Amino acid sequence: MRTAILLILLLPISAFAADWSLPLNGYYRLGHYMPVRFPASAAEFRISADGMVKTVVSNPVGGVAPCFVSREPAPDSPMAVQLHELGLDERLVGIAADAGDIPQILFPGQKILTVPLDPVHPLEGSPAAWQTLDAIVMTNSAAASLPRDEINSLLAGGVSLAVSGGDQSAPSAQWPWQPVHGGWILRAPAAPIAAASDDFYTPITGWSPGRPPIYRWQIVVFGVILAIAVLLISLLAPRWSGALALLLAIAAIVAAGLWQKFQPEYSENGGAIVSPDAVDVWVFDRALLPCVIHKLYRGLLLPIVPVHGGPDAVTLMCDPAGTPTSLDYQLTAGRAGVSLQRSTLIPHPVDTSPEITTPLRFLLPFYPGLSPVGQIAQPGGWPSLVLAKSDAIPK
Repeated sequence: MRTAILLILLLPISAFAADWSLPLNGYYRLGHYMPVRFPASAAEFRISADGMVKTVVSNPVGGVAPCFVSREPAPDSPMAVQLHELGLDERLVGIAADAGDIPQILFPGQKILTVPLDPVHPLEGSPAAWQTLDAIVMTNSAAASLPRDEINSLLAGGVSLAVSGGDQSAPSAQWPWQPVHGGWILRAPAAPIAAASDDFYTPITGWSPGRPPIYRWQIVVFGVILAIAVLLISLLAPRWSGALALLLAIAAIVAAGLWQKFQPEYSENGGAIVSPDAVDVWVFDRALLPCVIHKLYRGLLLPIVPVHGGPDAVTLMCDPAGTPTSLDYQLTAGRAGVSLQRSTLIPHPVDTSPEITTPLRFLLPFYPGLSPVGQIAQPGGWPSLVLAKSDAIPK
C-alpha cells in the first residue's frame, strides 16, 4: 500500500478550509470518486488538485461531495493531508452492520480493509461519492430504503451491496440478491477503468469533424438570397442602387455576425458499449472554436482525462448538498474531451451485426475478460459495441 501526499487535493479555497473531513479515512483509488465531507458556509466550497478533477459546491449547506482522482499526484507535492492509495489486492468495505463473514465471501483471498459507516444512513449525499468502496454491509432496512437509481449508481461504480442477517428476506425483488451464510449480497460488475490515459482518445484519432453539412447549405442559401436582392435593386431602383447596395451589404454583415453566434462551437459523437453487466455510453467532443462544454450529470458520469492535452478546467459542479449537477470543461479549438456514463440497467437483447467497424473497438483493452460479439447500428452515432465474457464464447 502506497502513501500519497497531496496539498491542493484537500485545500478548499474558502475560509473554512479546516472543517472538511474524509469519511473513508483517506483511502482512494485512481479513476474513482472519493467522498469529502464539507460544512455549511456562505462561501463557495472548492476542492482542486494536481491529478484530481476540481469539485465546486455552490452555497454549501453541509454534506458529502464526490471528488474524482484521475492520476497519481506529483511526488513533490507539499505535505498537507496524507492519503492512502488502495492496492490491487486490497478491498475496502464500509461497515454499517454486523458483517460476519460477508467481506471474505465477497472477496476471497483479498486483503480486507474496513471503515465504519452510520448504521441508519450509511451513504450520505450522492452515491457517486462512495465509489472508492468495494462493498457496503448494511442492515436490511437501510438497503430496502435505497432508491433504485442510487443502487444502479453504486453497482455501476463497482460497489457491491450486502445485508447481514440470514433469517431475513432479500431487501428487494427488483435486484438479483444472492443468499449467503449470514445475509444477502448483490454483486457489482467490475468498476470501469477511468484513470488518466491518452488511449481513451484513440477512437477519435484523426477525427476532424469540421462544420456540419447544414452549415455549408445555409451559406449557399444566404449567398443566393443576397445575390437576388442585389439584382432586384439594380432593376427596380437603378438611381439608388449604389446607396441601397451599401445598406444591404451592412445589413448582410450584421446578419452574418448574428448567425455565426448561433452556430455550434463543437461536434459530438460516440456510442454505447454493452457488456453482460453494464452499459457504457462514451461521448467524444471536438471543439470547432474555443468553448465550454456543459454536461448534465445523470447516473454515474466519469470524466475521462488524458495525460497530454485534452480539456482544461475540468470541474464537477454540485448543488448545496454536494450532489453533482454537471460536468464542465473548456476546450480550445481542435482539442477533444471524453466522458463515460455507466448504467447497470441492461436493455432487452437485440439482433447484432457480426461485422465490427465501430470506433469503439479501440476501447477493448479497457474491458479485460470481455470479447466483441457484434455491433448494433444507432441513428446519429457510432454503432454500439456488444461484448460477452471471453470464456462464454465458443472457440
